[in-house]
Amino acid sequence: MGKSNIIYALEMFFSEEQPDDRDFCKECAQQDPIEIEVTFEIVEDDKKLKLRDMRFLSKDERLVVLKIFKRKTRKPEIALKAYDFLDPDFQNLRSKKERELNDTGAKYNLSFVRSGRSITNESKIKELLQHAANQSLPQADIYITPDDDSGKMVEELLPSLRMFPSELNLSIDKAEFQNPFQVLIEDAVGESQESWEEVRKKVQDKVDLEIRKIEQHLLAQTDAVTGIVPHLDFQWRRMVTVRLDTQDESGMTIPLENRGMGVRRLVMVAFLRYLAEKSLEKEPERPRIFGIEEPETSLHPSAQRVLIDSLHTLRNAGYQIIMTTHSPTFAAEAKQEEVVLVKREGGQTLVVTKPQLTAEDIVDELGIEPRDQLASFNACVFVEGRGDEVFFSSIAKTLKAHGTIKSDFVDKNIGLISVGGNNLKFFVEGNLLRRINKNFAVVVDSNKKSPNDTLRSEYSIWKKQCESSGGKFYILQKREIENYLHPSAIHRVTGKKISFSDYDDVKKLISPDYSWKPHLEPIVTSMSAKEILDMDRYVDDNKNVRNELVEIIQELLSLC
Repeated sequence: MGKSNIIYALEMFFSEEQPDDRDFCKECAQQDPIEIEVTFEIVEDDKKLKLRDMRFLSKDERLVVLKIFKRKTRKPEIALKAYDFLDPDFQNLRSKKERELNDTGAKYNLSFVRSGRSITNESKIKELLQHAANQSLPQADIYITPDDDSGKMVEELLPSLRMFPSELNLSIDKAEFQNPFQVLIEDAVGESQESWEEVRKKVQDKVDLEIRKIEQHLLAQTDAVTGIVPHLDFQWRRMVTVRLDTQDESGMTIPLENRGMGVRRLVMVAFLRYLAEKSLEKEPERPRIFGIEEPETSLHPSAQRVLIDSLHTLRNAGYQIIMTTHSPTFAAEAKQEEVVLVKREGGQTLVVTKPQLTAEDIVDELGIEPRDQLASFNACVFVEGRGDEVFFSSIAKTLKAHGTIKSDFVDKNIGLISVGGNNLKFFVEGNLLRRINKNFAVVVDSNKKSPNDTLRSEYSIWKKQCESSGGKFYILQKREIENYLHPSAIHRVTGKKISFSDYDDVKKLISPDYSWKPHLEPIVTSMSAKEILDMDRYVDDNKNVRNELVEIIQELLSLC
């Protein structure tokens, strides 16, 4: 059993599709089932309170659901791991019928208290629970079978899962592509009382509107495609088939199925975000999970970074992303506590998580050293995000053109590498930077919200570890890179006139939906050398006027 089997097991768990014979263990007996257990962290207080009251949570207050799939059965059996009494008489009381409750009450000489005009099951359950507690009956995590109503209630609390396999089929005749559009088409036809020609136009307009939403996500990810053109084949007996053509920068129109796998994977991401938005409209309160198998498949490294940005957008919107990958680029995007290492050892599948899992384990299992990824660079500068890469690269290019500095990062063949703010700990404390065998530096935001705000405690640790490994460590004086953007450049690009201090949250001032690609990149590339020098000017303790960014960039360029 490997990584892909785990994610497919999740798909089976959530979809409850009947497994075929190939899914069952060959060495198992005919009657042996497939068992899939998933643990959920309940964050909503009202849901946790409800499940706790029903005694459906484990001892550590998690919802643990076990589904048992047997051969030739339509639906799996469901069990919950619950912290409950070991005595069978007092187990799973919420799922007992009235007669069973009455018999248990009689067995222990309980006279159930009346509630209103009658004795309710709820009052009987409370009295039985109180009796068990008074007797100090032992409790433990045990598996219980909820009744149909309780099982249905639990299912409604679970998130939904949408799977994207490594070879997602985007063929127009496949249901996984056509189904999301059929609802739109049926709605359009159902609402219409006009002639078929008017229906045709109405359907075309509605599909066009939805395609534009997918197109927006796609255009944000690549310059290789400049548009998507839908063609609808109206055959009323089989409703409507949606076919997509893509337009490129040279004006050529090419059917999606004839594009390379890289473009088709990017369309997959746009499609994923579109489906996320549609599901959010339909069930805004239900949590959602996206399972993605090997997202790096057929993607150029730059396209992988675009995909990562899209996944960050989904995650920031509240979606959980579960992926299998062999790519260090994707593995590095997760915090170490979020990484699960699955490997084969002695014919057995081993699953390793933190605290047993170390950064060295991940690097060794992937089989790629950091120096392998960075072999083409003479030196490396590690920054917190893709926006930082763009920021420092653009600043250096402009200052070079102005004559303030003699060269830029391209001239010196110095790589600007984003590793994520939270992931710097992964790289620095895991001593991975020591292993790249190159000159390197790390640049981080101060994240200070006022002049007197203290720096993050780990910065001093990281600085010491970087310097002990032969590297350099820089902390920006201002809150973050956006605080170095000139107000005039912001106004030119966004039309907004804003003023801010060195410690204000400039991202929020620029846009509530701030992102580096549509906001930071056009602003920083439009800044003149004078504007850069205006924004990075400061006075040191000796009353000398200096330029912070110029000094940092010059030191970075001196790495090689």
